[in-house]
Amino acid sequence: MSKQIFKHISICASALLVSLSAYADLQNVEVGGGANAEPYWDKHYRITGEDSLRFTPKLSRMHNYYYSSDNVEIPNREGAISRDIPVRTETETGYSLRLQLADLQNVEVGSVIKNRGESNWKHPLQNWAKLESPLVEVTPFVFKEKLYLMESWQKQWENPKDEDGSHFTKDEVRIRDMAADRIVSTPLIGHGLAMTYVHEGTAYVFAGNWGTEKKWNITEIVMTSSTDLKNWTKPQVVLKAQPNEKFFNVSVCKGRDSFVLLIETNEPKWPAFTFKYFTSDNLTEWTRVPDALYGVDKYVGGPALYFEGDWYYTLYLQSLGKGHYETRVARSKDLIKWNDADVKRPFVTFQPENKVHPLRPAELREKNASDAEICYWNGKTIVYYTGGEQHYAGDLQYADFPGTPQELLEYYFK
Repeated sequence: MSKQIFKHISICASALLVSLSAYADLQNVEVGGGANAEPYWDKHYRITGEDSLRFTPKLSRMHNYYYSSDNVEIPNREGAISRDIPVRTETETGYSLRLQLADLQNVEVGSVIKNRGESNWKHPLQNWAKLESPLVEVTPFVFKEKLYLMESWQKQWENPKDEDGSHFTKDEVRIRDMAADRIVSTPLIGHGLAMTYVHEGTAYVFAGNWGTEKKWNITEIVMTSSTDLKNWTKPQVVLKAQPNEKFFNVSVCKGRDSFVLLIETNEPKWPAFTFKYFTSDNLTEWTRVPDALYGVDKYVGGPALYFEGDWYYTLYLQSLGKGHYETRVARSKDLIKWNDADVKRPFVTFQPENKVHPLRPAELREKNASDAEICYWNGKTIVYYTGGEQHYAGDLQYADFPGTPQELLEYYFK
């Protein structure tokens, strides 16, 4: 039998963000007379005012609700629970609160009922899994009918007590056979922010050269290739930064008429991490596409580039403020004019009730969903991305979609 739970939340902030995910019906939601509720994005409502929010969820099984404040945790186990919950603010604009495992159906503000925005749109990814790994930049890829994962492995993770960024000259770009769960080769050492692209039986690894002075000082992108994932060509520089420019993540795909490379850059002319696009006929000589930029008017980062159904798709990191980030998707026909998917449709977003992997403090909670990459495998599009905390801790995660990459990416624009 389903259980009825009643909770009363006293809103101490000028704004409260309520976020809920599907599994149960949330009914009889009332916002007190001094407050107002409006759709924010997907399963979120923004509650403003200094009053109270009342709701009664009807659950089909026992669950826990976790609140993003460290000192608030309300279990709903045996029978009904009624409690006042203080909500502290992080800033003057309010505190972020997430209620897991409920679907917001109606919000009652006085006598007005507003249905949740995007009520007919459901997130397409499923089978979410947290992998308890500090990895950030990875590429899933299929090579000769087997699934592999390219991993940008930072050696500091093997020495968790050492300072972040230490041992960077020993960082590895390595290839993991997923079926055997073992490393089959290490194409590059002293490199990072890598990706892998497969074309006509050859795997190409692109990565940033850390150099020897300090990490995050990339001025060269190198490429190495292999036809067996064991023997790799001598790395060659395929892209050099302009004066006062630094490189970060890179992504490569086969486009309409040529190969296309996306590079995340930092130079004074544009906002930090602006994306630039290049084309090539041979994967070694790259030409800048004039006026092809993304992120000149907002924060972006952690990109991936795909060409599906005559569209270029860019996955990018969006800052939500207060150290929170999620991955969104944009598309273009020409790499110049870009259309963003609705902000209520993040490609992947963070789960603030999630703890971070064991190498980081136990009290740390997830604020990030970045560096997503996809590939098609066994009738599904599989997605790897990192959660954790953008500036402190990666946390590798997995999801999949029962269809092709084209079907997945188009879904965000339907």
